[in-house]
Amino acid sequence: MIMRISQPDLTANNLSPAMSFTFAVWRAAWLAQCDYDVSDAYTDERGQVISDAADDALLAIFRVPCKTAGDFLVKGYANLLWHTHHTFTREARSEGTGSWFDVNLLQIDSDSTVTDTYYRSFYHDLDLTDLGACLLALGRVDFDAAAWISRAEVIGMSVTLMIKPNGHRGLAFGMIDSDDERLQREQARLQRILATDHRKRWAEVTDFIAVNRPDLICQQGQSAQAVPA
Repeated sequence: MIMRISQPDLTANNLSPAMSFTFAVWRAAWLAQCDYDVSDAYTDERGQVISDAADDALLAIFRVPCKTAGDFLVKGYANLLWHTHHTFTREARSEGTGSWFDVNLLQIDSDSTVTDTYYRSFYHDLDLTDLGACLLALGRVDFDAAAWISRAEVIGMSVTLMIKPNGHRGLAFGMIDSDDERLQREQARLQRILATDHRKRWAEVTDFIAVNRPDLICQQGQSAQAVPA
């Protein structure tokens, strides 16, 4: 009798159903925790409940058996974000550029060179994957046009839908006016996200703007350099 042992699929970047569900639960709990952190609307007792729920959701992610490479990346991301915290610092909050989902590299300080080097290395490796970039930029496990546009606007990266008289549509982008390394890193990340499966994602962005954001539409003849979608 030959026993066949099922091995995890470590080549796929998609998430298993169990991890997809658990991540969604964690994401909601994390955002509730973040909202509590910047709000005076909660009692200490309610705050403890919110914090406990976020911790429980994080532990649930760690307990999901990895079935795909995407499951492994989500675990690593959740651990890194918990260890370093987000970039929605008091300073970034006043500037309006912080993110609940990007990792605060300035908080990587474990008093261990090995640990610190590992966290920084994992962050940069994660950022180079499409799933990791979507997690860091959008707090999502897949691309979302509305979230992508919103994040671009937050960091000062303009997005314009150019429409020619013949109906041809193109996207034009304005680069951010900042030397901040974090914002420069975010801009490069957003560009990479859009370049991945670019025909499909550019179409999603142009369609979203055409339907929902007339303020981002420019007819031919106005000043901008369009890039064909």
